[in-house]
Amino acid sequence: MKYRSKLMGRVSDIIDNQLRDNKPPETLYTMNRLIEMGYDNIESKKLICKCLMLEMIDAMKNNKVLNEEKFIKNLLKLPEEPDN
Repeated sequence: MKYRSKLMGRVSDIIDNQLRDNKPPETLYTMNRLIEMGYDNIESKKLICKCLMLEMIDAMKNNKVLNEEKFIKNLLKLPEEPDN
């Protein structure tokens, strides 16, 4: 559980950087869209983190680079569940 918490903290940091830098712009767009739909900041960020974590796990499992295109596709689907 300790490692999971650390990992979520790191992923959250990555999302903070994406939001700050607006790169990719779909992250900020999705955050704003989710908030407009009634999700709070924490819920919105958790949904976005889930999309990134899925891509990170897939990249590590398959020894490949993160698929940014799939990450963005999943962001734009939120709040629906992201594709694995």
